[in-house]
Amino acid sequence: MMFSFKTIFNKTCAALLTTGISLSVLPMVCSAQTDLGIVTATGINNSTQVVGYYIQPPNPTTNLTHAFLWQSGSLTDLGTLTPDPNHPGKYLGESRAQGINNKGQICGFCGNPNTGPIQAFVRLLTVMTTLTGIPNARRSAAFAINDFAQVTGSCEFLLVNGHGSYISHPFLWDNGTLTDIGTLVANPPPPAMNLSTGVGNAINASAQIAGSAGSDIGNQVGDAFYWANAPMINLSTFGGRDSWARGINYLPEVVGGAQGSNFNYHAFSWKPGGSLVDLGTLNPTNPTSTSDAYSINKNGLIVGTSNNHACSWIGTTITDLNTTATLAAGWVLNVAVSVNDNGRIVGTGTLNGVAHSFLL
Repeated sequence: MMFSFKTIFNKTCAALLTTGISLSVLPMVCSAQTDLGIVTATGINNSTQVVGYYIQPPNPTTNLTHAFLWQSGSLTDLGTLTPDPNHPGKYLGESRAQGINNKGQICGFCGNPNTGPIQAFVRLLTVMTTLTGIPNARRSAAFAINDFAQVTGSCEFLLVNGHGSYISHPFLWDNGTLTDIGTLVANPPPPAMNLSTGVGNAINASAQIAGSAGSDIGNQVGDAFYWANAPMINLSTFGGRDSWARGINYLPEVVGGAQGSNFNYHAFSWKPGGSLVDLGTLNPTNPTSTSDAYSINKNGLIVGTSNNHACSWIGTTITDLNTTATLAAGWVLNVAVSVNDNGRIVGTGTLNGVAHSFLL
């Protein structure tokens, strides 16, 4: 199985009434927009610190990316795991920040696909370090970190059923201990070649994890999962082939996207003991209309995308953020990727056709 920054990143009010949450306690989606520049934002915390990655100047043609931290209008390059011995203050390889908690601790992955394995990292203070416990020279990536510095993502683990090879599984990393949380189905014995993989995309304060994992090895199908220190729960689909989970809050409520019988994808929400709730799209009368949910905050505010427009949901009521935010000329908000508990949102869009990230 080949790993690259591209494949890792890409593999990657009824509901409210049932939880007893009053609409009056939900924060309003902020309408003032901040241009974060030509970067890709991936996460935001309650202090409005934003993380992500950007193409490292002065050689944009190389497409090497560095992780960044943005706060109070200032962007800090976080470097990589490998300082350049010949150029103090510079770094080798590339990096991407994928998550930040409310203490400002950051996780992500870095490396150079041409010279070595991609490695998960955490930045608990001011220094980026690898996750301890990961087997030497194995590929890994961290995608989310909670306020207890517990991390989830994907890591290559050695199969124990005779294959003698490594396969990527979602993990829980807790204070230096790495746990393989498995997938939705067991891997078959040799000589089977199609093996079940997975990734953890989100983690809450109770170390409950949401992500996607193999559910039908023969057809290479993956489904959204929920894990709470027990065998995974398959969240299934809307009658289609596959699904994925991207966000989870404290309740826990999980959000993501799932395919329907018409082969189109819709955003969903899910709570333990229930089934997928279809969050709908911005054009419900069009059967080809699509949507995907990326993040949910403690108040149940969900953000994501529909028909390439950034949007939000309160319950199953969807709002196009392009119509509620005060945008500068030339802006289109495409995807809302993360929302904090104060209702601040980060995402990606275009400004006069050029990719930018935004903060609302």
